[in-house]
Amino acid sequence: MIHVNNYPGAGTAGNAGVSVLAVGGFDPSGGAGVLLDSAAVRAVGVHCAAVCTMLTRQNGVNFDGTMDVPVAEIIDTIRLVTTVMPIRSIKIGALGRAETASAIGAAADRLGVPLVVDPVLRSSSGGVLADGGATDVLRRELVPRAFLLTPNLLEASLLCGRPVDTVARMEEAARSLVCAGARHVLVKGGHLPGNELVDVLAGPDGQMRHYRGPRLGVGDVRGTGCALASLCAAFIGLGESVENAVETARDRLAAAIAGARSFDGGPPLLRFD
Repeated sequence: MIHVNNYPGAGTAGNAGVSVLAVGGFDPSGGAGVLLDSAAVRAVGVHCAAVCTMLTRQNGVNFDGTMDVPVAEIIDTIRLVTTVMPIRSIKIGALGRAETASAIGAAADRLGVPLVVDPVLRSSSGGVLADGGATDVLRRELVPRAFLLTPNLLEASLLCGRPVDTVARMEEAARSLVCAGARHVLVKGGHLPGNELVDVLAGPDGQMRHYRGPRLGVGDVRGTGCALASLCAAFIGLGESVENAVETARDRLAAAIAGARSFDGGPPLLRFD
């Protein structure tokens, strides 16, 4: 496992020369996937490079299918991009197929920088973004590689094999996934009922931290999980501790949610200004 202070560029002043590599799906509506990853990361002054694992056909309301990018193309693109860019962290999103997940895990090992894994299994518009084999590889190969793992309640349930529907069960899931090899686990509680949002962070020291905040009454905003993981990757790449990275990322995300807007009656989209 890689500690945040043990890679080139950690703790340096300013954002110059720092890049995040976002690896995930392409959402043509811009409401999620690598387009949103790039917008979130660039909003905090960090460069974002992006490699697509799949192309999706969707508009934010209707999901019409996916087309996987060949694994060799993905890996060759990662290799080309990373030969000229100072990548300081990687954010992984939707992967689609088992062979894609496995190959990206190996590619991340070669880069040797902190890996933020957002285990995206399904889009908010209803599309399946990982087959059963990919979920197994995610659990077996990417969870142990994760410097920070950021599942929502459904993803944590699938990864742990039991329901995660209360704060207490979020804590249990976070501990379980740390025991499975992830260095830090942030279980996101956005789908719990109530007016308060609670996220739970567990780390290798056994400490549990709760992040709390009010639920903003702006409707079901798309892409919040993508954006939060990407923002965490940006701040980790800048040398922040995981605890500070998560706190700052949540603040940035809250501002983007507050400014979310809809286009022609579609779902609200995050706005980073």
